[in-house]
Amino acid sequence: MPVIGGGDPNIAAMRQISKQMVQTPFREGWQFRVEIESAPSDWDLYCKEVSQTPIELEVKSKRVGAHYLNYYSGAQPVGLSLTMRDNEDGRIFKWMEQWVGKVVYPDGTWGLPIDYLRTCKIFDRLRDGSEALRQELRVQPLTIGELTESVDRSGALLEFPITLVEFRGGEINY
Repeated sequence: MPVIGGGDPNIAAMRQISKQMVQTPFREGWQFRVEIESAPSDWDLYCKEVSQTPIELEVKSKRVGAHYLNYYSGAQPVGLSLTMRDNEDGRIFKWMEQWVGKVVYPDGTWGLPIDYLRTCKIFDRLRDGSEALRQELRVQPLTIGELTESVDRSGALLEFPITLVEFRGGEINY
């Protein structure tokens, strides 16, 4: 039933919400930049995508009567999954191989964290061209994922995943 003399109040509310949404600078998926210590200088050009669970807390349950209480028991380290492209010279893949070579040596022994930990910074890119540091982590390499090459994909860029993991959980600045 229409309201006398003022129109439908639902339409007025929807107009206000629509106006607010149009004026809100929502963050878009491309507004990030990843920087890793000692990476090739053009690293950012090859980093297509980053996925992570920035905060994951663990809980333990304690039964009290018929109910359970959950108490925090730890903080999981952050894992970063990055989808990378590469140059024809293979610079990103070779750089990752060299990094992994500092973790495990050909004779089967392990390197020391001081030799293989790297600082990873994730920045938010703003529309005005500025950046803000969102997160800084000390990470180590975990995997260089599957490479798929095919003559059927002519014109498509080669992509492969890499996974990094935070050395010690709970050190995030997010």
